Amino acid sequence: MRGEVNATVAATQAIALQGTSGGTQPYVTAQVALQRASEAARLTTRNFVHAFYDEHEFDKYLRFASAEDEQDYRKREEERKQAIQKALDEHTPEGTLRALQIAREQMRDAGKHGATASPEFEPTMKSLDDAEAKLKKQVDVAKGTDKQTSQVVSEASPKDAGPLEGALSPEVMARLRATKIAVADQSKEGHGITAATPSSDTVGRG
Repeated sequence: MRGEVNATVAATQAIALQGTSGGTQPYVTAQVALQRASEAARLTTRNFVHAFYDEHEFDKYLRFASAEDEQDYRKREEERKQAIQKALDEHTPEGTLRALQIAREQMRDAGKHGATASPEFEPTMKSLDDAEAKLKKQVDVAKGTDKQTSQVVSEASPKDAGPLEGALSPEVMARLRATKIAVADQSKEGHGITAATPSSDTVGRG
């Protein structure tokens, strides 16, 4: 009986976290999408670093007004390279997003000095733009879904139906009643499931 009760309680708590049709958990889904977007963006950034800094893909197209102009550009170029690596070393979606943004800044800077003449400029810029847009979207979605999930737990059903009862199927509610488990007020401390206590009438009849 204890095992059945525990299983029912676990199922009830899982239902409280379900916020989309089909029984999926939005927070978990968002995190999976975020991870995929982050990995793709990280690969795009590393490809950029290799082409731009290691292979010097755009150097032959660069033009400078003076030696000082080139010196200033090279300084910014190196600073951005270090900033990109530092951001990637965080191993977080936010760090990867920041690395992408810095890479785009570097490409725009190179473009002002003639790199737009390269046939690889537009494809490289587009890949960085797309990766940043997709990752930023998933970062925002994951953050928003996190808050939404908290609301799902606390607002699982209308007040007149009880905090969770309205979100439960008749089958689950029947099992809860059968095992003498009642849905508790979510505004109180605890996990939201409490054992039903016998009424005074029931005690007296015993």
